[in-house]
Amino acid sequence: MNRTTLLQRDRITVNEFRCTAEPGDKPFVEQFACHSVSYVRSGSFGCHCRGRFHELVAGAILVGHPGDEYTCTHDHVVGDECLSFFLDPELVEDVIMGCVMQAGAQA
Repeated sequence: MNRTTLLQRDRITVNEFRCTAEPGDKPFVEQFACHSVSYVRSGSFGCHCRGRFHELVAGAILVGHPGDEYTCTHDHVVGDECLSFFLDPELVEDVIMGCVMQAGAQA
């Protein structure tokens, strides 16, 4: 897995991931360290998380919650590329509160 940091600020980090895993590679458990949103730019992979399985293809979004464990598989294709946004807890709280305030103003 190649990781390139594209942006790093106090409240957000943006990384590009290029995975070269292929069918037959042994999957392993990983854990989300913080809130994250990842956009699958190319390729595909399977993701086991919270007791469910999702097949993520180009254009899919993966939302990560701190502490959640997940396992990625590559049963069908070789590798994938993702653009991932790692969010500070205060930023997530600000976004949620902004959405709640805006929804309340519209009610």
